[in-house]
Amino acid sequence: IVNPAILSLENQLFENGALATKLIGAGGGGFVLSIFPDETTLSSSLDNLSYISFPVMLDCHGTQVLQSF
Repeated sequence: IVNPAILSLENQLFENGALATKLIGAGGGGFVLSIFPDETTLSSSLDNLSYISFPVMLDCHGTQVLQSF
């Protein structure tokens, strides 16, 4: 289930170079996972958007916490 704010965020991400997005979680504790083709595209998109970025790497071992805040 999405709302206008999430759809707006997805549109902004795609307009700034995202290849794909996925809404994960629920109840105000979720996040949007976005895949960008390279770090340059990601960096330039972050200049245009006011969201927090957490870099991740994909591997065959599943989800792992790399840094806690």
